[in-house]
Amino acid sequence: MAGTVASSTNERPEDDRGALRDLMGLLALPALWAGKDPRSIIDLMAGAISRIVPVRVAIAEVRLRSRGTPVALIRLGAGPWTEQFTPEWLAFAHTCRSIPLYSDRGVAVPSPIGELRVLRFFMGAGARDERIWLASQAPGFPTINNVAFMRAAVSLAVSGLQTAYSEAERSEALRAKDEFLALLGHELRNPLAPIVTALGLIRRKGAAHLEDEISLIGRQVHHLSRLVDDLLDITRITRDRVDLERSVFELRQALLEAVEMVLPMLEQRRHSLQVDIGELTGSVDGDAHRLRQLFTNLLVNAGKYTPEGGEIRVHAHQAAGQASVTISDNGSGIEPDLLPRVFDLFEQGKVSSDRAQGGLGIGLALVRKLAMLHEGSVTAHSEGAGKGASFTVRLPLCQPAAAPASAPAPDLAQSAAAKGQRVFLVDDNNDARETLSSLLGMFGYKVMAAAEAGEALRKAPDFEPDAVILDIGLPGMDGYQLAGAMRSSDGAKLRDARFIALTGYGQESDRARALTAGFHTHLVKPVQIDELLLALHRQA
Repeated sequence: MAGTVASSTNERPEDDRGALRDLMGLLALPALWAGKDPRSIIDLMAGAISRIVPVRVAIAEVRLRSRGTPVALIRLGAGPWTEQFTPEWLAFAHTCRSIPLYSDRGVAVPSPIGELRVLRFFMGAGARDERIWLASQAPGFPTINNVAFMRAAVSLAVSGLQTAYSEAERSEALRAKDEFLALLGHELRNPLAPIVTALGLIRRKGAAHLEDEISLIGRQVHHLSRLVDDLLDITRITRDRVDLERSVFELRQALLEAVEMVLPMLEQRRHSLQVDIGELTGSVDGDAHRLRQLFTNLLVNAGKYTPEGGEIRVHAHQAAGQASVTISDNGSGIEPDLLPRVFDLFEQGKVSSDRAQGGLGIGLALVRKLAMLHEGSVTAHSEGAGKGASFTVRLPLCQPAAAPASAPAPDLAQSAAAKGQRVFLVDDNNDARETLSSLLGMFGYKVMAAAEAGEALRKAPDFEPDAVILDIGLPGMDGYQLAGAMRSSDGAKLRDARFIALTGYGQESDRARALTAGFHTHLVKPVQIDELLLALHRQA
């Protein structure tokens, strides 16, 4: 039967200085389990205890996941923790659970290796469902120093476990947020895709009397597309996953393309735009698309925060291997207390009830991140409210790349008809499928469409397409699986077809997964028709 055994009052005097040294060494434990999972933390704790205290058996009931239920683990001697209890040790654990309260006195409990004296510790005041039992056969166990050392080790382990649980919950929350934003981007892009395609159809059919309305819809769709991209960039910024596709290119060209992209918005607000970049002739080693995005964000920001009829200026020069681009305006300016935080994520300063400027407070945070990724910097300056603002981007320059041999631009509108290309399109969105089929048909492609995987597998082999355009978020069998199934079908022509992913999933991981699944091109909805035609031309 289990009984209480008091600690000896006339035990051998211990070396207090040695005990103090052991306790001081124990304080280094948190540095060891930083970033560790719960199992690793209790393993480090048990290892530290066993080096000082003659513990023969340890049993723990702890959560190995932040939201899980406690798991029973046993450790014999210096061995590893395991969930595998023999019947004899299971009986020992059952007896240990009957020990009513923690105390400094050992409780004698029969075990497969003889009688052990056991101490029970709760794993923190707020975690009564987690506990640990430490047992020994050593004479005089537990001494005062034994108890102090074990109590300190358990207490430190509790702090480590709580940190591990918090980190796991934070990672889970970030993962859930990433998945939500990816799904949100997909769901928002899906309705945008047929709108963009319908605009292409209207322009192709000729509707000069509606050009103003068409341009208005085009601008608003472009704005919505930018908002979706900004939403997804939240994840890239917060998780430091903004990737660059590097090449050497002229900085001047990237800047001019950014200016061209925002001209409709500036003209709509009747802004005066002055561009002075005559001194900018150097090249940069970076991502042309991302640098266009950087300058576009700054120009859009200037346009939004400048009243109608304002002045926007772009000035650039270079010296000592560095380019400097300043975008300034005579708009609403920046309050002195906001200026140090203007590049922080979601920072927008005072927002009026009508939210006239709009936006999500992401653009400038992305500007700073992109400048840093290009080994550059960005600074903001303003004399205060109502006195305008200027943003200066500094980037290192490099030697220009050798110019490739020029080739005549393909006539995308004529190449399809000349070759008689067959395109098989799969999209479960009726509007997207029908509008894109019609638009491709107007450019001379022979198009067959399907709404889901089963229909596609039945129709595609006989059609023998040259190119297959697949949506990814299909019901039942997704686009990745469908591409594999179509490639393994009996139709030799289908196996030779080139595959294009056209999807609302636009993160870098989605692109990588598409290429791994055998797609030759990954396009994000809403796609401009010229971009899709170019992808189809490359398939020829």
